[in-house]
Amino acid sequence: ELEIMRGQPSVAAELASAALASSVRRELGHLAARGSAVVAAIDLLELRLDVALPRLEELHGQPTLDAASAANVAVMLASARAQSGQRAGAVELAQNAGAEARDDLDRKLAGAEVALAAGDVQLALELARDTAVLAERSHRTIELATALVIVARLELARGDRGNARSAATRAAREAASAGLVRARVHALLALAALARDDDDAPSAVSYARDAAELAMTAGLPVERLVAHAALDAISGAEAVADPSAPSAATMAPTAIEGAARLLTDLGLTAQRPFRVIDSEGVPSDVADANPEVLRLAGRALAVDGVREVIWRHGVELADLRRRSLLKRLLFLFASAPGKVFSKEAIVQAVWNVEYHPLRHDAALFTNIMRIRRLLGEDGSEIIRVTEDGYRFVPPRDFLFVIPR
Repeated sequence: ELEIMRGQPSVAAELASAALASSVRRELGHLAARGSAVVAAIDLLELRLDVALPRLEELHGQPTLDAASAANVAVMLASARAQSGQRAGAVELAQNAGAEARDDLDRKLAGAEVALAAGDVQLALELARDTAVLAERSHRTIELATALVIVARLELARGDRGNARSAATRAAREAASAGLVRARVHALLALAALARDDDDAPSAVSYARDAAELAMTAGLPVERLVAHAALDAISGAEAVADPSAPSAATMAPTAIEGAARLLTDLGLTAQRPFRVIDSEGVPSDVADANPEVLRLAGRALAVDGVREVIWRHGVELADLRRRSLLKRLLFLFASAPGKVFSKEAIVQAVWNVEYHPLRHDAALFTNIMRIRRLLGEDGSEIIRVTEDGYRFVPPRDFLFVIPR
């Protein structure tokens, strides 16, 4: 059980096999059930859901399990169900399992892990952040590292590199100090993604190689596959065939899907066809422009250049698909928050002609007013007039997503 917590299923498998055989032979039902739970946990780590799910369904509610083990089984069952598509009630099952044996921190962390498995990005991120705060206050390193890994992964998926970097850096440090191999592998993969975004290929390769080596030693096939795929994506045309690389042909389809999802969340795929720009004008490339992943509806302002819509406080304000002039003008501002655009630069970019005040001032003023009205009552505060032109000053949580 402790090796599973550390993320070392290869060692756990040997111990569990011996313990399970011995407890069955000696008719020690409570130990046999705990041994079966460890085997199920290994299957779940390797995303062999077709094996893990029925085993966990059988273990769930068994009277031979003590309260703590029963709670762990319930959380694993919730995760297996969520990843198998049975998402309804999965998070509630994880959070309510073994209330007498687990505190609020444990329940929040379980909820975050299952919400992540269910694809509920907003809930997973909220619960993981809450867990990290509680864990730091309580000096619980294991839970802190685990929660921060989730935060780093989801912040990267959302394109928030600043928060992702602080979470991943702290997670790697805490995981190393606590001996948490799997959490450390995930943190290293997040750091590899961040280094790649910084165009620091040597550091990105180093992080990914460390992750691959740790995953191989610990017996983490999904993470090992992700690390080698990341190395290929980072190296690009310079990638060299690695005979130690795992083969997806030997893995369950659910494991391959899980690896692909992790790669996408981290932005470690070979192709990252979308760019996100935050309120500071910092760009990041991402593999998925899913509005839910990027939390567009939850932001004070978001401009979705993929679907060509504007979001404000959860409301879809405008469809820009038939407003080509307004769209080009807004996209110009959204691509460079804080930058002052002169009239000459705007006319050249939007109309593709040379600026002339008699021909363009009235049209420019009219279209700026239209965009301000689309943005709402504070539109004039978002698109401001300066001595030298116009400046786009969005809310702090602003995000602009556009195909690259």
